[in-house]
Amino acid sequence: MNLILGFMKSLPMAEAKAIEPFIKILQVIFRIASLFITYSDMYPPQAQVNDSQVFDFIVVGGGTAGCVLANRLTEVGNWSVLLIEAGGYPLASSSIPGAFITMGDESITWPFSSTDDKITSQAVKSKNVSYPLGKMIGGSSAKNFMMYVRGPPTYYDLWAQLVNDETWNYTNVIKYFKKSEALDNLQIYRSNTSELHGTDGPIGVTRPSWVATNLYMEAFKEYGLNYLIDHNGIDQIGFAEQSLTIANRTRQSCDTAYITPIKDRENLYVVLNTTAMKVIFNSDKEAVGVEIKRSDGEVIQVTARKEVILSAGVFKSPQLLMLSGVGPEAHLQENGIEVVYNSSQVGQNLQDQPFIPLIFSGRSGIATVGQNLETLVNFNTFPLPPLFSQIALNKSQSTPDCQIYSYVIPAGSPLPTLMCKLVNNLEDEYCAATANTSLQGETLLNYMTIMSPKSRGEIKLQSNNISDNPIIRTRYFNNSDDLEKFADCVQDFLQILNTTTMTNLESEVYDLGISECKDLEFMSQEYWKCFIVNVSVSHLHPCGTCAMGPEDTGVVDAKLKVRGVSNLRVVDASVVPTVMKGYAPVIMIAEKIADDIKDEYGMLDE
Repeated sequence: MNLILGFMKSLPMAEAKAIEPFIKILQVIFRIASLFITYSDMYPPQAQVNDSQVFDFIVVGGGTAGCVLANRLTEVGNWSVLLIEAGGYPLASSSIPGAFITMGDESITWPFSSTDDKITSQAVKSKNVSYPLGKMIGGSSAKNFMMYVRGPPTYYDLWAQLVNDETWNYTNVIKYFKKSEALDNLQIYRSNTSELHGTDGPIGVTRPSWVATNLYMEAFKEYGLNYLIDHNGIDQIGFAEQSLTIANRTRQSCDTAYITPIKDRENLYVVLNTTAMKVIFNSDKEAVGVEIKRSDGEVIQVTARKEVILSAGVFKSPQLLMLSGVGPEAHLQENGIEVVYNSSQVGQNLQDQPFIPLIFSGRSGIATVGQNLETLVNFNTFPLPPLFSQIALNKSQSTPDCQIYSYVIPAGSPLPTLMCKLVNNLEDEYCAATANTSLQGETLLNYMTIMSPKSRGEIKLQSNNISDNPIIRTRYFNNSDDLEKFADCVQDFLQILNTTTMTNLESEVYDLGISECKDLEFMSQEYWKCFIVNVSVSHLHPCGTCAMGPEDTGVVDAKLKVRGVSNLRVVDASVVPTVMKGYAPVIMIAEKIADDIKDEYGMLDE
């Protein structure tokens, strides 16, 4: 008997240690499968670009925003657009919703990670925060968790105030959310928020329902949250079934939504596996082109007749600006870079949402594997029944403080361990504790973050070489208000365990045994503060490093033009001045700026 018990106890640790090799094997399989994909059926051919070749617009970065811009700008038939992407094509797994667990493959991700500050994320294997953002056509839209989240209306109203431009307020940006969306959900479309949604845009959005979530939805109601038919509506405090960028059993990434339909447009030029080295300015501080390193290793310059647009992402766009001479003067000089314009806020204002797991026990018994078998074998949708909720600590306020993603996981499933490795990459012993929870019964795996952290990080150049990734300092919780609020959010959410539904399940929160917190009383405020600090990783929606704002602080203006120079814009998550709530806002931003550009050149109706 002791041998049997010992074997059972060893299973979680064995599973935790086996997960990484298992994921690596899946990634290799998908890499091999990708060799048999005929990419010419999906994407434009690799453009043959020569030194000094001229285009009307050069877009640096073929990710979420870059794909949108390439589509919308080439709608003007006499405009030529060069789209430069540092990565290649997505893997075969990209289009398969249930294969998202393999999307950390190093062949399609940037190896971004923060510095180890010796304080935060110490229960994480690497002791820092990893940012495996997409490095391929489609960018992170081709590898993310496919959650369609717009964020509260008040955030956009704040943007409008910051740049003194009402075109950014919620009422005015809705048209661009609608323009990009193809909603396929009858309940939402028949609701009072239907006017906020589009049905014929490029990005398919669905909101599936799962039987497995019904019991827990009752618990959320008892806890005091309203059921939201549409969590992207005006009222966003409550809970809902999660809207997803999945349609026709396929991931709705920006490459397939915006580039594939126009692959034969003659005025679109796409170069992959091509690195943008720096923006080229003339003596009048006008951006006139980009220095690039082609896939064959040759360095050439390409010329922009009208504008250069950086859509390289929250880390690469500010890095490119600084390497091109736009950034904090002293920092550029210490890296041997000639200063074109002293823009002190480039690389500053890094905002991010720290993300933690909370695991609740659910229905007991191995029978739930059979009951929820669809979550284990259906690769055509998101593999975990998800619920989305937002709570306010002050029940009279209309803006949420905390956001929670909850997943119902059947007993015996390896998914808790996979998520532990995929999302938090905790030490093996903590992932083993996570695996052990699944052996005991069904679990409700919750991931929580705070909505508007006050803490600010930064990125700096490591060198004047584009190949050296920038130094990333997250500075999570450098404002103590964030940690206190986060712990308050946890304590508030744990009240759900007192509901009749969860009490009948004898549900409890699992202790992962975080060693840094072992001397603190489990479930106390101080314990949760310790837990939060040590297990936090990124929600993967960083922003703000080229933030729009007023003239004295904004890197870019309301039209996302870089201040101090001409013919240069930044259009990606780096311009977002407050914490971003998903990748849907990036699509909206690109749709809006494409119209702004057309309007500026008298081509809006083209």
